[in-house]
Amino acid sequence: MGLETVHKTIRACSPPNAEASLAIWLDWLENVEGDQVKLGLDNCLDIGNDLELVNLSPKVITVAGTNGKGSCCRYLEAFILDLGYKVGTYTSPHIRYFNERIRINGDNISSEEICKAFYMLSTIPNSSALTYFEFITIATLNIFNTYDLDFVILEIGLGGRLDAVNIVESDVALITSIGLDHIEWLGETREKIALEKAGVMRAGKPVVCSDKEVPQAIYSHAEAIEAELSVLGIDYFLELEENYWEWSSRDKSFSMLPYPAMSGAHQLRNISGVLRVLELLNIDGNLLEISLRRVCPSLTIPGRFQSIPNSWGCEIFVDVAHNEPAAEILSKQILGMSKVQRTVCILGMLSTKDNIGFLSHLVPVVDRLFLVGLDHPDALSAEEALEIAKNLDKKLETSCHFSCDQALREIFESNDLVDRLIITGSFITVGEAIKFMQESTV
Repeated sequence: MGLETVHKTIRACSPPNAEASLAIWLDWLENVEGDQVKLGLDNCLDIGNDLELVNLSPKVITVAGTNGKGSCCRYLEAFILDLGYKVGTYTSPHIRYFNERIRINGDNISSEEICKAFYMLSTIPNSSALTYFEFITIATLNIFNTYDLDFVILEIGLGGRLDAVNIVESDVALITSIGLDHIEWLGETREKIALEKAGVMRAGKPVVCSDKEVPQAIYSHAEAIEAELSVLGIDYFLELEENYWEWSSRDKSFSMLPYPAMSGAHQLRNISGVLRVLELLNIDGNLLEISLRRVCPSLTIPGRFQSIPNSWGCEIFVDVAHNEPAAEILSKQILGMSKVQRTVCILGMLSTKDNIGFLSHLVPVVDRLFLVGLDHPDALSAEEALEIAKNLDKKLETSCHFSCDQALREIFESNDLVDRLIITGSFITVGEAIKFMQESTV
């Protein structure tokens, strides 16, 4: 099945009125029935052209990849703001609030602005045939057009070639790591997936790839359209030392850099790609180095191995890892931490992911798994997850729970020793956990 496969995108009822709440708008966007339309960019591009959203005035950075997109968008945003520029950032999905997807100068946009943009778009012919992601993408671009911005950062939601974000002509593209995810849409090999992601390249424009093993499809497509490809280890470089790291390109060199707050070699690859993007956008090298030293040591990114302060007497980390490559990184992060007596994990996943691959990395590094169900039509049931875990390690302590809330309540009301708690598997799981911990009186 490819990205051209048909999807249901006809709304089940008329659009809400101008006074409707964000919750009502999101419910309308998610409620589709009846006729099916062929998925592609034609309708989205027609509306984008009519609204003059294809060629934006600010410099546009498009970010694609399997993992690391959200982190790179946050690094880009942080550097750009620190350098004194104005920036709009569009990412997905959100962890707790839809507003997290659309930020102006680092702040989530208000629900009122989103509803206003949704209503305006709903009055345009053929907008009811836009998919959920197409609709919110065009509405977001319209919002950005109302601000005086220097830069716009756009995260690709799925793939690249036929993603709604790709209607916008970017000034530079960043392709992060490429792994096996969404294979039912993008293809079952890294080469096929890479070709879809290569669709964000523009002829004669710069594109940066920070994958540690760049697929041939990236090289071939860049050559075919004469995009200016920069590859980590060829056009820019990352060197790791015990107490510092270094970054360089043919024209710039930053030495004795402090390690970032976000641990892991993958985050350094993310930062390195971001630095190359900013270099290609002609950001002054001296100012960029100053910003790098100022921003990275303290910047943390929501949901990326995020430490959650608590009064429950244990370490708690949440991570939105939801595919096999991300699980491999997560397991290495857990193994790299100081030893504790008991590491417990709450896991909730979607059935559309490589659950066996994910659990094969996670099972060996935890002492107990709390497997939870999710309020999502594609959720993997706790019982199905338990069967996978037991097939991997019959001796591992496991239990099934209706929800993340139920598992958390049991953990904190029991007398079981928990030194370190990891919560992972999806954005939904992490969002539910953060909500519980922020609101709970346990």
